[in-house]
Amino acid sequence: MSDRLKALRAARPLVHCVANTVSSESCANLLLALGASPIMAQAPEEMAAVTAAAQATVLNAGTPDAVRWSACHTCLRAADHPVVLDPVGVGVSPWRAEKVRALLSLRHPDILRVNAGEAQTLLGMDSRSQGVDCPKGLPCDQATALAQRLARLRHCVVLLTGALDAVSDGQKTCCIAGGNPLMSRITGSGDMLSCLCGAFATVADAFTAAVTASAFWKLCAERAAATAPAPGRFRAALIDNVYILDDRELAAAMAGRGLLSFI
Repeated sequence: MSDRLKALRAARPLVHCVANTVSSESCANLLLALGASPIMAQAPEEMAAVTAAAQATVLNAGTPDAVRWSACHTCLRAADHPVVLDPVGVGVSPWRAEKVRALLSLRHPDILRVNAGEAQTLLGMDSRSQGVDCPKGLPCDQATALAQRLARLRHCVVLLTGALDAVSDGQKTCCIAGGNPLMSRITGSGDMLSCLCGAFATVADAFTAAVTASAFWKLCAERAAATAPAPGRFRAALIDNVYILDDRELAAAMAGRGLLSFI
């Protein structure tokens, strides 16, 4: 495994986030701690220019409106770099589902970061999601099968997250264990993972970026929970561990999860 964290921190890539307003500040702080440079533009009038200047773009559908959809369309047309789409709560309303599908028809993202309920909605299946959350995790075989099916449909890498994460490019699949339940007790943990995917995609291919981001985030959660067993302190400890972790520790964690053979 190459020194991806070292390479990312040396390059300090500009990551453009059309962010969820609930988690925008958390995502910016995460990217800064990681060593990337965030920009959280909102106005459609500057989207093309900001996208052209960035090395990755992360689009989040968590707090959508007409202006945000317009901005996302402009980003997808302008991007000549990795794009991550996080279709937060796509099953919440027919309007949101229609708008997300319109984005997907415009361009295949490099990485589609979903939970099980969002994946089921995008596949036209009965979804048991609750708002923007998916309360029930899936076992590894079901999670990887769902991720693989969506990856083949959308011609991209899918990172399906939960207690177990599954990554698929339609051919290769892997399952990633670990993390901590406190992740579900803070706002924006999935949004921040999508930003990690965007940052890692500037120094690795999409499949490797998704696997690395998932393993990195789970390791951060495990280490944060060891010293901060309640949500408020846990959130701060997460960002601290994003800053502290190095390639040696990440490689050891990925080896322990049997992931190095996939990347």
